[in-house]
Amino acid sequence: YNITPALKLTTSVLQSRSSFIGSAVTGKVTQLNLGADYFFSKRTDVYLNTAFQRTSNMYSPGITTAPGADKSQFIVMTGIRTTF
Repeated sequence: YNITPALKLTTSVLQSRSSFIGSAVTGKVTQLNLGADYFFSKRTDVYLNTAFQRTSNMYSPGITTAPGADKSQFIVMTGIRTTF
């Protein structure tokens, strides 16, 4: 959603269900993403993205590259980007 020409907000919700061979258990992963992007110019912007992930009946697949046994994970990413 564009708040102003320079400020954009984004959001998404992802949900996945998994069945496991030899098991009656069904796993579920739900992830919520929120982000903001502010453009200083046509080529340069600063961004902030957050993601929260919760699992049930399965190991966490990880938000980035860190899978694990935790039922929930939270990550914040920020940076300045220049495109050419």
